[in-house]
Amino acid sequence: MCLLWAANLNESLASDFHWGSEGAVTRLAAWQDKQVIWQEENKIVRHLFCASLEDEQVFSVSSSLPLAPEGVNAKYDYKIYQGESHISIVPAACKDIVEWLHA
Repeated sequence: MCLLWAANLNESLASDFHWGSEGAVTRLAAWQDKQVIWQEENKIVRHLFCASLEDEQVFSVSSSLPLAPEGVNAKYDYKIYQGESHISIVPAACKDIVEWLHA
């Protein structure tokens, strides 16, 4: 949470960013519902989730790697980076993201 403190976010906003917060749970549920809608429309949607094992701001690697509902017509790719922090993962993942977008 020190990144949120450093950004001078108010306590209520910082709390809402927490993975288990009501806002986070609501946003994840909306994302999962969208997967079902795309399935019903026969759309194949790709997702790439990147995470670091050494992220000092995200305490559990699984919190940045959501799982889609079973049976949806989507492609999920996951990339785990070792030795990257909450900030360094962005430039570390950049090349992989560009390659994934062009695949």
